[in-house]
Amino acid sequence: MNYYYTDAENRPVGPVPAAELQELKSAGAISDERTWVLKEDETEWSPLHSVLGKPASPPKVLGKDDVNCHHAKRREGRWAPASPLRRKLMWGGGWLVIVAGTMMFAGRPGGGFLVLWAGCALLLNRGSVLVVTLGSFMTAAILFFPVPAILKARDTAEEERRKNVSLGLRQAGSVVTDEKLCDTPKAIADAWELVNQVRREDPEWSAAVAVTPRLESCRRSVEQALSRGLQKIMIGQREEWATNAEKKMLDEGMDVEFGLGGAAKDQLTVKWALMGNVAVHKITRDGSMRDDAVLAQMQKIGFRRVSFSNGWNFHVYYTLNPSDETNIGKGVWEGMGVKGPLVLR
Repeated sequence: MNYYYTDAENRPVGPVPAAELQELKSAGAISDERTWVLKEDETEWSPLHSVLGKPASPPKVLGKDDVNCHHAKRREGRWAPASPLRRKLMWGGGWLVIVAGTMMFAGRPGGGFLVLWAGCALLLNRGSVLVVTLGSFMTAAILFFPVPAILKARDTAEEERRKNVSLGLRQAGSVVTDEKLCDTPKAIADAWELVNQVRREDPEWSAAVAVTPRLESCRRSVEQALSRGLQKIMIGQREEWATNAEKKMLDEGMDVEFGLGGAAKDQLTVKWALMGNVAVHKITRDGSMRDDAVLAQMQKIGFRRVSFSNGWNFHVYYTLNPSDETNIGKGVWEGMGVKGPLVLR
């Protein structure tokens, strides 16, 4: 099962298997505290630990002796001389290939020449030449491929496409009539991938035109649900951050008020009776946006505007540029190869 996950900027990334999530967590790229995951066929975001559970044991670190042994084996395998049996097999195989190439040369000079070259390479025990030869032989085989076979392959591909369109229409019909499937991103994506193969000259074109708007309605509904779900999580994180910051200031003997504004609570006001240029300079490190700076942390959890005030005649604000939380669903669809709105062309 594959999952999407949120990066440091709260943008959806993926889909990736659970094993890759574990590797990213081990490398420190994601963590249980700040990473949310979305199962590929669901619409509800969950914390990372709901997928990975307890932390995995750290990987074994190779010691110096292990590394030296590993490289020694590689050198031994690379430079070891060919065994007598291998030389005999290559010698006999080389002559057989030469004979086959000679017989083929009469019918197809190009292909026969390449087969002869392969036989010579075997006789000379030159592996690199053999690799190049085999690649050239495959190219020549394509160039000399019979026309009827090409036409047959084209007909087979066309038949497969028509089957895909018919299957896609059946799947799309199920999606738009089943509320559960209409809320499942993977079911929508799979149906659209097949329906989108239809052509104007196909008998199924009119049916595809009729079902596409309904399929798009399902896609748009899921996109909005995904965005709302993650935005709700981000609003909760901003509320928690403001509460913890206010408590920390009180513990340090500072009566600082952290107020949230805006429909998404992405506007923060920091009010303190002694607030001034010196205090703002120290708190923001002169407006620094380095990863460990307070403004960078505010931006990561979605704050768009941060104001500092003494509640009377001092006001300073910073405009931040976080990820667009209302567009998270679109990013998930693009990760699945679906670009809305769904329109037949």
